[in-house]
Amino acid sequence: MLLPIQALSICRGEGFSRLIRSWCAAAVCNKTKRGRFGDALMELDFAAGEIMAGVKAAGAAENTITFFTSGECPEHDGATLAQPACRSYDSRHCADNGPWLTMRLAGGSAGLLRDGKSTTWEGGIREPGIIHWPGKIKPGISTAVAATYDIFSTSLALAGVAEPSDRFIDGVDLSPVLFEGAEESAHKCLFHCERWRYHSSQVFLRLIR
Repeated sequence: MLLPIQALSICRGEGFSRLIRSWCAAAVCNKTKRGRFGDALMELDFAAGEIMAGVKAAGAAENTITFFTSGECPEHDGATLAQPACRSYDSRHCADNGPWLTMRLAGGSAGLLRDGKSTTWEGGIREPGIIHWPGKIKPGISTAVAATYDIFSTSLALAGVAEPSDRFIDGVDLSPVLFEGAEESAHKCLFHCERWRYHSSQVFLRLIR
Protein backbone atom coordinates (compact mmCIF):
# COMPACT_ATOMS: atom_id res chain seq x y z
CA MET A 1 0.00 0.00 0.00
CA LEU A 2 1.28 3.48 -0.90
CA LEU A 3 0.10 6.43 1.16
CA PRO A 4 1.40 9.77 -0.17
CA ILE A 5 0.85 12.75 2.14
CA GLN A 6 1.27 15.97 0.15
CA ALA A 7 0.08 18.46 2.73
CA LEU A 8 3.66 19.45 3.58
CA SER A 9 4.46 20.56 0.04
CA ILE A 10 5.04 24.25 -0.55
CA CYS A 11 5.45 25.37 -4.13
CA ARG A 12 4.80 28.12 -6.61
CA GLY A 13 2.22 27.87 -9.35
CA GLU A 14 1.41 29.93 -12.44
CA GLY A 15 4.94 31.11 -13.13
CA PHE A 16 5.86 31.56 -9.45
CA SER A 17 3.18 34.22 -9.06
CA ARG A 18 0.98 32.22 -6.71
CA LEU A 19 2.25 30.64 -3.50
CA ILE A 20 0.72 27.25 -2.72
CA ARG A 21 1.14 26.67 1.00
CA SER A 22 0.79 23.59 3.17
CA TRP A 23 -2.68 22.64 4.30
CA CYS A 24 -4.01 20.60 7.20
CA ALA A 25 -7.19 19.35 8.86
CA ALA A 26 -9.18 21.80 10.93
CA ALA A 27 -8.51 19.72 14.05
CA VAL A 28 -4.80 20.59 14.02
CA CYS A 29 -4.95 24.07 12.48
CA ASN A 30 -3.03 26.66 14.53
CA LYS A 31 -1.87 24.02 17.01
CA THR A 32 1.88 24.55 16.53
CA LYS A 33 4.34 27.44 16.56
CA ARG A 34 5.45 26.82 12.97
CA GLY A 35 2.30 27.93 11.21
CA ARG A 36 0.51 25.84 8.61
CA PHE A 37 3.64 23.81 7.88
CA GLY A 38 3.98 22.82 11.53
CA ASP A 39 0.28 21.96 11.71
CA ALA A 40 0.59 19.75 8.63
CA LEU A 41 3.63 18.07 10.17
CA MET A 42 1.64 17.36 13.32
CA GLU A 43 -1.11 15.80 11.21
CA LEU A 44 1.45 13.65 9.38
CA ASP A 45 2.83 12.43 12.70
CA PHE A 46 -0.68 11.59 13.90
CA ALA A 47 -1.61 9.80 10.65
CA ALA A 48 1.57 7.71 10.67
CA GLY A 49 0.91 6.73 14.28
CA GLU A 50 -2.67 5.72 13.49
CA ILE A 51 -1.54 3.56 10.57
CA MET A 52 1.14 1.78 12.60
CA ALA A 53 -1.32 1.26 15.48
CA GLY A 54 -3.85 -0.18 13.03
CA VAL A 55 -1.31 -2.63 11.61
CA LYS A 56 -0.40 -3.75 15.13
CA ALA A 57 -4.05 -4.09 16.17
CA ALA A 58 -4.70 -6.27 13.13
CA GLY A 59 -1.92 -8.60 14.22
CA ALA A 60 -0.02 -7.92 10.99
CA ALA A 61 3.01 -6.03 12.36
CA GLU A 62 5.42 -8.94 12.03
CA ASN A 63 4.31 -9.54 8.46
CA THR A 64 4.46 -5.90 7.35
CA ILE A 65 7.47 -3.91 6.19
CA THR A 66 7.03 -0.15 6.36
CA PHE A 67 9.03 2.42 4.37
CA PHE A 68 8.79 5.99 5.66
CA THR A 69 10.53 8.60 3.56
CA SER A 70 10.14 11.93 1.79
CA GLY A 71 9.87 12.83 -1.87
CA GLU A 72 11.36 16.29 -1.50
CA CYS A 73 13.84 18.26 0.56
CA PRO A 74 13.30 21.65 2.27
CA GLU A 75 11.54 24.20 0.11
CA HIS A 76 12.58 27.65 -0.99
CA ASP A 77 9.98 30.06 -2.27
CA GLY A 78 10.69 29.36 -5.95
CA ALA A 79 10.74 33.04 -6.86
CA THR A 80 14.42 33.24 -5.94
CA LEU A 81 15.25 30.61 -8.54
CA ALA A 82 13.43 32.59 -11.19
CA GLN A 83 15.84 35.49 -10.88
CA PRO A 84 18.56 35.66 -13.59
CA ALA A 85 21.36 35.66 -11.00
CA CYS A 86 20.23 32.24 -9.81
CA ARG A 87 20.29 30.49 -13.16
CA SER A 88 23.89 29.53 -12.63
CA TYR A 89 25.89 28.96 -9.50
CA ASP A 90 26.28 32.09 -7.44
CA SER A 91 27.41 31.84 -3.81
CA ARG A 92 25.29 34.86 -2.91
CA HIS A 93 22.17 32.81 -3.65
CA CYS A 94 23.41 29.37 -2.68
CA ALA A 95 24.75 29.98 0.82
CA ASP A 96 24.25 27.34 3.49
CA ASN A 97 20.52 27.38 4.23
CA GLY A 98 20.62 31.04 3.24
CA PRO A 99 18.36 33.09 0.95
CA TRP A 100 17.06 30.09 -0.97
CA LEU A 101 15.26 28.59 2.01
CA THR A 102 13.15 31.69 2.42
CA MET A 103 10.15 29.82 3.81
CA ARG A 104 11.97 29.74 7.17
CA LEU A 105 9.64 28.41 9.88
CA ALA A 106 6.87 28.02 7.30
CA GLY A 107 8.90 25.33 5.52
CA GLY A 108 11.21 22.41 6.15
CA SER A 109 14.75 22.35 7.44
CA ALA A 110 17.84 20.47 6.29
CA GLY A 111 19.54 21.06 9.63
CA LEU A 112 23.29 21.37 9.15
CA LEU A 113 23.12 20.25 5.50
CA ARG A 114 23.57 22.80 2.74
CA ASP A 115 20.70 24.27 0.73
CA GLY A 116 17.45 22.60 -0.31
CA LYS A 117 15.14 21.34 -3.02
CA SER A 118 16.21 21.50 -6.69
CA THR A 119 19.91 21.56 -5.85
CA THR A 120 22.47 18.77 -5.70
CA TRP A 121 23.88 19.90 -2.39
CA GLU A 122 23.28 17.47 0.47
CA GLY A 123 20.36 19.54 1.72
CA GLY A 124 18.72 19.04 -1.66
CA ILE A 125 19.05 15.26 -2.01
CA ARG A 126 19.28 13.71 1.45
CA GLU A 127 15.92 12.75 2.89
CA PRO A 128 14.72 10.93 5.99
CA GLY A 129 14.47 7.19 5.52
CA ILE A 130 13.00 4.80 8.09
CA ILE A 131 12.35 1.12 7.34
CA HIS A 132 10.48 -0.90 9.95
CA TRP A 133 9.81 -4.62 10.18
CA PRO A 134 9.54 -6.08 13.71
CA GLY A 135 11.49 -9.28 14.14
CA LYS A 136 13.21 -8.92 10.77
CA ILE A 137 15.09 -5.60 10.82
CA LYS A 138 17.40 -4.96 13.74
CA PRO A 139 17.04 -1.39 15.12
CA GLY A 140 19.99 0.81 14.24
CA ILE A 141 21.39 3.44 11.88
CA SER A 142 22.77 2.74 8.41
CA THR A 143 24.93 5.02 6.27
CA ALA A 144 24.46 2.93 3.13
CA VAL A 145 23.63 4.88 -0.04
CA ALA A 146 20.01 4.32 -1.03
CA ALA A 147 17.25 5.98 -3.05
CA THR A 148 13.46 5.93 -3.04
CA TYR A 149 13.38 3.81 -6.19
CA ASP A 150 15.10 1.04 -4.23
CA ILE A 151 11.73 0.42 -2.57
CA PHE A 152 10.51 -1.09 -5.87
CA SER A 153 13.43 -3.49 -6.24
CA THR A 154 13.43 -4.44 -2.56
CA SER A 155 9.68 -5.12 -2.54
CA LEU A 156 9.93 -7.34 -5.60
CA ALA A 157 12.78 -9.31 -4.06
CA LEU A 158 10.87 -9.82 -0.80
CA ALA A 159 7.82 -11.00 -2.75
CA GLY A 160 9.92 -13.37 -4.84
CA VAL A 161 9.03 -11.55 -8.05
CA ALA A 162 11.60 -11.03 -10.81
CA GLU A 163 12.29 -7.48 -11.99
CA PRO A 164 11.15 -6.54 -15.53
CA SER A 165 13.78 -7.59 -18.05
CA ASP A 166 12.68 -5.33 -20.90
CA ARG A 167 13.99 -2.12 -19.31
CA PHE A 168 16.79 -0.87 -17.08
CA ILE A 169 15.87 -0.73 -13.40
CA ASP A 170 17.67 1.97 -11.40
CA GLY A 171 16.85 0.52 -8.00
CA VAL A 172 18.69 -2.18 -6.10
CA ASP A 173 17.55 -4.73 -3.53
CA LEU A 174 18.36 -3.39 -0.07
CA SER A 175 17.92 -6.76 1.63
CA PRO A 176 21.64 -7.19 2.44
CA VAL A 177 21.61 -3.83 4.23
CA LEU A 178 18.32 -4.41 6.01
CA PHE A 179 18.68 -8.03 7.08
CA GLU A 180 22.37 -8.92 6.90
CA GLY A 181 24.01 -5.80 8.28
CA ALA A 182 25.83 -4.90 5.06
CA GLU A 183 27.51 -1.51 5.35
CA GLU A 184 26.99 -0.58 1.69
CA SER A 185 24.21 -1.10 -0.83
CA ALA A 186 24.75 -2.41 -4.35
CA HIS A 187 24.76 1.14 -5.74
CA LYS A 188 28.01 2.20 -7.38
CA CYS A 189 26.76 5.76 -7.73
CA LEU A 190 23.56 7.77 -7.94
CA PHE A 191 22.68 10.36 -10.57
CA HIS A 192 20.78 13.51 -9.64
CA CYS A 193 19.37 16.23 -11.86
CA GLU A 194 20.29 19.83 -11.19
CA ARG A 195 17.18 21.86 -11.98
CA TRP A 196 18.19 25.41 -11.09
CA ARG A 197 17.08 26.64 -14.50
CA TYR A 198 13.32 26.57 -14.08
CA HIS A 199 12.70 28.41 -17.34
CA SER A 200 15.09 26.38 -19.43
CA SER A 201 14.94 23.00 -21.13
CA GLN A 202 18.50 22.30 -20.02
CA VAL A 203 18.97 19.68 -17.33
CA PHE A 204 22.37 18.95 -15.82
CA LEU A 205 23.31 15.61 -14.33
CA ARG A 206 25.46 15.40 -11.24
CA LEU A 207 27.20 12.19 -10.15
CA ILE A 208 26.68 11.53 -6.46
CA ARG A 209 28.42 8.83 -4.43
